[in-house]
Amino acid sequence: MRIAKALAVLFFTSAAMANPVITSVTPRFGPVTGGTTVQIHGTGFSNNCITCSPPFGDPQVYFGSALAPSVRYMSPTLIEAVTPPHVPVDVSVSVYQADGSDPGYDVLNDAFSFEGDVYTAFDPLLFPIFMPPVPGQAGSEFVTTARLWNKGLTGVTFFGYDRTCTLIDPPVSATDRFGLDPRQEYELTLWPECSDSIAKLFFVPKGNKSLAASLRVSETSKQAQNHGVEIPVVRLEDFSEESIALLDVPVDPKFRLTMRIYGLNRGSNFVNVSFGNRSLQVPLQHGRTIFEPSYAVVTDFAPADTAPPSNRQDSMTVLLDSPRGPGDVGSPIWAFITVTNNETQHITTITPQQ
Repeated sequence: MRIAKALAVLFFTSAAMANPVITSVTPRFGPVTGGTTVQIHGTGFSNNCITCSPPFGDPQVYFGSALAPSVRYMSPTLIEAVTPPHVPVDVSVSVYQADGSDPGYDVLNDAFSFEGDVYTAFDPLLFPIFMPPVPGQAGSEFVTTARLWNKGLTGVTFFGYDRTCTLIDPPVSATDRFGLDPRQEYELTLWPECSDSIAKLFFVPKGNKSLAASLRVSETSKQAQNHGVEIPVVRLEDFSEESIALLDVPVDPKFRLTMRIYGLNRGSNFVNVSFGNRSLQVPLQHGRTIFEPSYAVVTDFAPADTAPPSNRQDSMTVLLDSPRGPGDVGSPIWAFITVTNNETQHITTITPQQ
């Protein structure tokens, strides 16, 4: 009789600790803003929790790497979860439960798709220069250092940090959520050959201002002489759908000028650029993913051949217009100019003026 009771207890315990198995998710689509109630079907679901007091607790559900803000255990075959905000991509759905089963979780790949315009749920954070070390002249090397700091009192998450090309396990994809704890600082390592994109867009929850960021480019041979060049980190409110003015741009030939133009992959596919007595129509090359801005570069700032020498000045204004016809939407754009002294190779920047 004792053996029978022991076997019965063992059978009951094993059944109660069966591993969760996800068989399907309905619906399979939802907006990037989140808030979709999803039913997760399967077997072995449990609200037993050996680390809780009392020993009951709903399982945890992840959509990709983002935790569902609300989960409700319904039965051993059904869980309801509410989707979090997420960038548009197909994600896995994972169920984790602390009922003592081993491993106590299951993952269904490509189980849910977030759809829609990423800008309805997130604000962009542009790093205009986001490149691995770049060789310079005479053995020098330009190194980019990007830092993030969560100045808020609660955790903050964002999308866009890509470490899939490194040996870090597990790798971090740009479509994975990346988080910082309150008051936490983090240096973004720019890995060689990780990306051939010159710039990077990160996406933070809409309206969140807790994420502070800095970006600096230094030449290794001159690090002892200066702290490098600070490059602005650009937020949504810094972009313009109408025009941008860059003032006090030098025309002295001893300076080398490079203007970089960025857009948010919407609206017009080109920008009108005016300076001195010249006007150019510059095409914007759209990014291949949502994490790459549209981009153009201008280096030819020579005056038109018909310009009389008397029109030469010590400086000029560069104006960028985002063209808008009837019914057109202007392309949100931002730009800056790097000014390089040809003799010293010292670099300064000119950024838009309000």
